[in-house]
Amino acid sequence: ELLALEKETLGFYITSHPLTEHQGNIERYGSDTTREAMGRAEGSEVTIGGMIARVKKNVAKSGRSAGRQWAVVTLEDPEGQIDGMVFADSFEEIQSGGGVIANERIVFMKGRIDKRRETPCLIVNDIIGIDDAVARLSTGLLLKPDSTLDDPAKLAEIRTLLTAHRGNCPVFVEIEHDGRKVLIKLESALSIQPTVALLEDLERLLGSAAAEFVGVGTRRKRRMEQRQLFARVDEEAEAPLDEVAAMDSEMELAGAEAD
Repeated sequence: ELLALEKETLGFYITSHPLTEHQGNIERYGSDTTREAMGRAEGSEVTIGGMIARVKKNVAKSGRSAGRQWAVVTLEDPEGQIDGMVFADSFEEIQSGGGVIANERIVFMKGRIDKRRETPCLIVNDIIGIDDAVARLSTGLLLKPDSTLDDPAKLAEIRTLLTAHRGNCPVFVEIEHDGRKVLIKLESALSIQPTVALLEDLERLLGSAAAEFVGVGTRRKRRMEQRQLFARVDEEAEAPLDEVAAMDSEMELAGAEAD
């Protein structure tokens, strides 16, 4: 409420931003920020996390959608805003799933870039609420079990947890081998249905940093972190960047296959 009053009175936020507490998921599941999306090529598919700042509903006056409702949804993140055109078919389908199109909702907007207008916008095909992001946007589960691999009892517990949440989302294990990170994809019989409950159970078993869901934004985030880390070293020290990129590409590919 305080943040809403700040925005209403001053036109911007002072003490914080409504997206701050969701930043982890926004970085994990968003392919672009609003600023980055503006620079994308025509037709590029993007997923942007943010807060709905404005909804302008309209009724189509002609064509096959005549008499049906559509909307212009303005999505805001800390870097700016972008308008999303939600045409009648998409609008009805999205709203039938719980009415997520509303002011101040934290969502992920999916669609393709449209540069036919003076200001680039998004032709929206889906809007996903932040509470549904784990289930609908996770492309994989990454486990970093540390010393657990030496404990048969814990390995059995992990298998039990995974099989109790069986689904189509692939599971990967990251281990250290000869000083390098190695990514192992588990058999498809251990693929899971991503849920917050599963993550909480795995964290209790393995520790808070030993399990995480990944999404389309994971690769982007890691590459940015690696660029910052190696910004001041020579080309020979950049090998870990390629290593991480290859691992993340594997997870993205497996996630797409699961979808």
